[in-house]
Amino acid sequence: GGTDLDITLEGKTTRTDAGATPVADDDTATATVSFDAGVTVTPDDVSSTVDRLPSNNAQVGGVGPFSYNAVFTVTNTGDGEDTFDLTETLATGTNITITSISSASVTLAAGANTQITVVYTVDDDATAGATDFVQLNATSQGDGDVDDDGAIGVRVIRPSLSILKEVFA
Repeated sequence: GGTDLDITLEGKTTRTDAGATPVADDDTATATVSFDAGVTVTPDDVSSTVDRLPSNNAQVGGVGPFSYNAVFTVTNTGDGEDTFDLTETLATGTNITITSISSASVTLAAGANTQITVVYTVDDDATAGATDFVQLNATSQGDGDVDDDGAIGVRVIRPSLSILKEVFA
């Protein structure tokens, strides 16, 4: 569906007949211009994930916390310039904390795209193998019914160390 924008055009003409007083003629016309809003946010394949270690939020040994970036591409697939409101969410679980987003909104020409970065940390007590999803939603300001979600899966990994002890005779 498109969005209709009413534009009012006003014009004023003045004519003067020879030896007569100038006469003004005011005209107003309304034209309706419409555009179709559209947006895509990628990646949106929740079946692919990235592996991340906990962020060391406690700064053990003076190291940390580590932040990670989820980079999304927002593309205006509509046929006119539009501004998109951007919101980040967590699709499932509580192992991730979102700390920032690079922009709360973006204005794009038709067919243009831009990258948006969502910065997050992985909780220190996250269980190895747990998977959560960082999502980015873009909603058209020109047509609030037009939006799209992108998602990046984040799987928690933990280092594993085994020590084998043997006695040699």
